[in-house]
Amino acid sequence: MNLSRKEQPNSSPAGQCCRTAIYNSMVLKLTDDDRRTIKDMAEELGVTPESLIAEMQEKHDRVEDLRKSPDGKFRVIGIDKYDREDWLDSEYDTAEEALSVAREKTRTCMHLASDAEVATVFYAYDPEGTYLGGDVWNDE
Repeated sequence: MNLSRKEQPNSSPAGQCCRTAIYNSMVLKLTDDDRRTIKDMAEELGVTPESLIAEMQEKHDRVEDLRKSPDGKFRVIGIDKYDREDWLDSEYDTAEEALSVAREKTRTCMHLASDAEVATVFYAYDPEGTYLGGDVWNDE
């Protein structure tokens, strides 16, 4: 997470209201275990649960946009699970090309990580943002 004790986005009353609304809508869908996990994570990071959830939602929305190609291309998205960074790696005309590149790049990065939980992986998506594959850690 990019939030620190001193950096909480939108600390204005309007920003707090927005974070609280997002938090409340998400909390209704969570189990008790999920709520404890979010509370513990937020406490460990020194932020409020509302801020943590708002950042998670923002990242989810951004990644969802990365997956979709307005040009009708098949995309390969890179995801660094250790640093929690993600990026558009490349675009291709065919699903086969995108899948081949995603799998090869993931295989190349496998030796740099101790396990799949902290690995850099590459996933292929169709133009609408539907996952096609690339997770060679799970032998797909």
